[in-house]
Amino acid sequence: SKTYPPLFYWWFVQNFMDPHAWYVARVNFTASAAVWSAVGHVIGLGDRHSENILVDTISGNCVHVDFDCIFDKGLALPKPEVVPFRLTPNMMDAFGPIGADGIYTGSLKSSMETLRGNRDTLLSVLEPFLNDPIIDWKRHRSQQRQSSSKSGREASEAKKFIKVIDERLRGIYNLRNPNFKK
Repeated sequence: SKTYPPLFYWWFVQNFMDPHAWYVARVNFTASAAVWSAVGHVIGLGDRHSENILVDTISGNCVHVDFDCIFDKGLALPKPEVVPFRLTPNMMDAFGPIGADGIYTGSLKSSMETLRGNRDTLLSVLEPFLNDPIIDWKRHRSQQRQSSSKSGREASEAKKFIKVIDERLRGIYNLRNPNFKK
């Protein structure tokens, strides 16, 4: 297989030619990527690829789109997504010479502290999802067809995932998510 060198650093150089603008955009991208990593990890945001992670060309901020694969649904894909967030060499190239060890790590820690400090509020915001008929709590489409007691089973799966989010906010990361048993 052919490997390609990271080039994202040069995108920032070409799009933010003023040194101050370049620095601010790079810091914005790094810090916002860290915030998205923390939030995505906590809520189980999957399907993170280059078409779903965008860059604001004015500020340099990292912007995520397409939230269809939320609540750890990525674990149920044919090739399960087991990493908690996307952090590629190309992304780290844009972080600067020390990569993820500087602004990114500091922002990630601060973001997790903020999320943990607001645990009760976040969980109460997620509470309506327990009874939302639009949210699909099933693991696989085949299981959706097999389900006979749809609403009771979905409420149970929703409660399990809210528990997983609560555990993540308390610093517990269970690789054997009870929502997606094979």
